[in-house]
Parts: sequence; C-alpha cells; structure tokens
Amino acid sequence: MITRCTTIRFAGKPLGRPPKSIPENKDELKRLKAQRRQGYREHIPIERKLCQGKNDCRLNKILAMRADTSVA
Repeated sequence: MITRCTTIRFAGKPLGRPPKSIPENKDELKRLKAQRRQGYREHIPIERKLCQGKNDCRLNKILAMRADTSVA
C-alpha cells in the first residue's frame, strides 16, 4: 500500500480584486495561474476517490433530516 502525506491547501482564485497585469509582474501572475491549474489537477483524483467511497457505502442515498442532526 502506497501512502502519500499531502497537505490541504486552498486551490482557488485569491479573494478580492485581481492584481493589475503590468510587465513587471506578468511572469509572477503566469506562475500563480499555472500553480492553481496544477492544484486543480492534483485535486481531481482525490475527489473521485471520495465520491467512489460514498457510492460504495451508499452514503449518497441518505435523504432524511432529523431535528437533532440538522441543528447548526
């Protein structure tokens, strides 16, 4: 069994106003975009396995909401 230690990190676009693209930071913005894209690609197989696990255990069939479990 192969195990990999991975960390959970936010892989989406940064919040707030996007930085203005100027010649000085063009390479940095390109690098950050490529890093986000790579993060998305790494995340897809993980999500797929979680979804397969839910389907195997039939966790997607649970539709009932009880009063004690729906209280936030």
